[in-house]
Amino acid sequence: MTSQILADRLTKLTRARQILPEHFQNQSVRQYVAVSADKIVGWVRSIEAGDSRWCSNMHVLPTYRRRGIARSMLSRMLRDDRQAGARANVLTSSHVGAMLYPLLGYEHLATLYVYKLGRK
Repeated sequence: MTSQILADRLTKLTRARQILPEHFQNQSVRQYVAVSADKIVGWVRSIEAGDSRWCSNMHVLPTYRRRGIARSMLSRMLRDDRQAGARANVLTSSHVGAMLYPLLGYEHLATLYVYKLGRK
Protein backbone atom coordinates (compact mmCIF):
# COMPACT_ATOMS: atom_id res chain seq x y z
CA MET A 1 0.00 0.00 0.00
CA THR A 2 1.47 3.33 -1.01
CA SER A 3 -1.28 5.89 -0.53
CA GLN A 4 -3.19 7.32 2.39
CA ILE A 5 -6.38 7.16 0.30
CA LEU A 6 -6.10 3.38 0.00
CA ALA A 7 -5.18 3.16 3.71
CA ASP A 8 -8.33 5.11 4.57
CA ARG A 9 -10.45 2.79 2.41
CA LEU A 10 -9.03 -0.23 4.23
CA THR A 11 -9.66 1.42 7.61
CA LYS A 12 -13.31 1.98 6.64
CA LEU A 13 -13.69 -1.62 5.43
CA THR A 14 -12.10 -3.24 8.49
CA ARG A 15 -13.39 -0.64 10.98
CA ALA A 16 -9.87 -0.41 12.40
CA ARG A 17 -6.81 1.59 11.40
CA GLN A 18 -4.47 -0.84 9.68
CA ILE A 19 -1.61 1.52 8.90
CA LEU A 20 -0.63 4.94 10.22
CA PRO A 21 0.68 7.80 8.06
CA GLU A 22 4.20 7.53 9.58
CA HIS A 23 4.44 3.89 8.46
CA PHE A 24 4.67 5.08 4.86
CA GLN A 25 8.04 6.68 5.71
CA ASN A 26 9.74 4.31 8.13
CA GLN A 27 8.48 0.94 6.80
CA SER A 28 8.19 -0.51 10.33
CA VAL A 29 4.75 -1.65 9.16
CA ARG A 30 4.02 -2.51 5.54
CA GLN A 31 0.41 -3.08 4.53
CA TYR A 32 -0.54 -5.10 1.46
CA VAL A 33 -3.98 -5.18 -0.14
CA ALA A 34 -5.57 -7.12 -2.98
CA VAL A 35 -7.97 -5.13 -5.14
CA SER A 36 -10.49 -6.51 -7.63
CA ALA A 37 -12.55 -4.12 -9.76
CA ASP A 38 -11.61 -1.25 -7.39
CA LYS A 39 -12.82 -3.26 -4.36
CA ILE A 40 -10.42 -4.25 -1.56
CA VAL A 41 -10.80 -8.02 -1.26
CA GLY A 42 -7.80 -8.98 0.90
CA TRP A 43 -5.11 -7.60 3.18
CA VAL A 44 -2.07 -8.59 5.20
CA ARG A 45 0.64 -6.62 6.96
CA SER A 46 4.29 -7.12 7.81
CA ILE A 47 5.49 -5.64 11.11
CA GLU A 48 9.11 -5.09 12.09
CA ALA A 49 10.21 -7.33 14.97
CA GLY A 50 13.92 -6.80 15.54
CA ASP A 51 15.79 -8.30 12.60
CA SER A 52 12.70 -10.30 11.63
CA ARG A 53 9.15 -9.53 10.51
CA TRP A 54 5.76 -10.60 11.87
CA CYS A 55 2.97 -11.42 9.42
CA SER A 56 -0.22 -9.99 10.88
CA ASN A 57 -3.92 -9.80 10.08
CA MET A 58 -4.07 -11.93 6.92
CA HIS A 59 -7.60 -11.89 5.52
CA VAL A 60 -9.40 -12.47 2.21
CA LEU A 61 -13.11 -11.79 1.89
CA PRO A 62 -15.02 -15.12 1.85
CA THR A 63 -16.40 -14.72 -1.69
CA TYR A 64 -12.84 -14.20 -3.03
CA ARG A 65 -11.17 -17.16 -1.32
CA ARG A 66 -9.56 -20.10 -3.14
CA ARG A 67 -8.42 -17.89 -6.02
CA GLY A 68 -4.76 -17.55 -5.04
CA ILE A 69 -5.17 -14.06 -3.54
CA ALA A 70 -3.73 -14.94 -0.12
CA ARG A 71 -0.82 -16.80 -1.68
CA SER A 72 -0.07 -13.89 -4.00
CA MET A 73 -0.14 -11.28 -1.22
CA LEU A 74 2.00 -13.39 1.11
CA SER A 75 4.51 -14.20 -1.62
CA ARG A 76 4.96 -10.51 -2.38
CA MET A 77 5.20 -9.64 1.31
CA LEU A 78 7.81 -12.34 1.96
CA ARG A 79 9.86 -11.29 -1.08
CA ASP A 80 9.84 -7.68 0.15
CA ASP A 81 10.78 -8.81 3.67
CA ARG A 82 13.78 -10.75 2.35
CA GLN A 83 14.89 -7.82 0.17
CA ALA A 84 14.68 -5.55 3.22
CA GLY A 85 17.03 -7.88 5.13
CA ALA A 86 14.59 -9.76 7.37
CA ARG A 87 16.21 -12.87 8.81
CA ALA A 88 12.87 -14.57 9.55
CA ASN A 89 9.12 -14.09 9.24
CA VAL A 90 6.75 -15.48 11.86
CA LEU A 91 2.98 -15.61 12.32
CA THR A 92 0.16 -17.17 14.25
CA SER A 93 -2.42 -19.03 12.24
CA SER A 94 -6.00 -20.16 12.16
CA HIS A 95 -6.69 -23.78 11.26
CA VAL A 96 -7.43 -22.79 7.65
CA GLY A 97 -4.29 -20.65 7.38
CA ALA A 98 -2.22 -23.54 8.70
CA MET A 99 -2.93 -25.34 5.43
CA LEU A 100 -1.65 -22.42 3.30
CA TYR A 101 1.45 -21.26 5.14
CA PRO A 102 3.59 -24.43 4.69
CA LEU A 103 3.08 -24.08 0.92
CA LEU A 104 4.90 -20.74 1.14
CA GLY A 105 7.82 -22.05 3.17
CA TYR A 106 6.62 -21.55 6.74
CA GLU A 107 7.49 -24.30 9.24
CA HIS A 108 5.18 -25.34 12.08
CA LEU A 109 6.93 -24.46 15.35
CA ALA A 110 4.24 -24.98 17.98
CA THR A 111 0.54 -25.31 18.60
CA LEU A 112 -1.30 -22.74 20.72
CA TYR A 113 -4.59 -23.69 22.32
CA VAL A 114 -6.91 -20.89 23.38
CA TYR A 115 -9.62 -21.55 25.94
CA LYS A 116 -12.51 -19.52 27.25
CA LEU A 117 -14.26 -20.05 30.55
CA GLY A 118 -17.88 -20.84 29.78
CA ARG A 119 -20.72 -19.13 31.60
CA LYS A 120 -23.23 -21.22 33.50
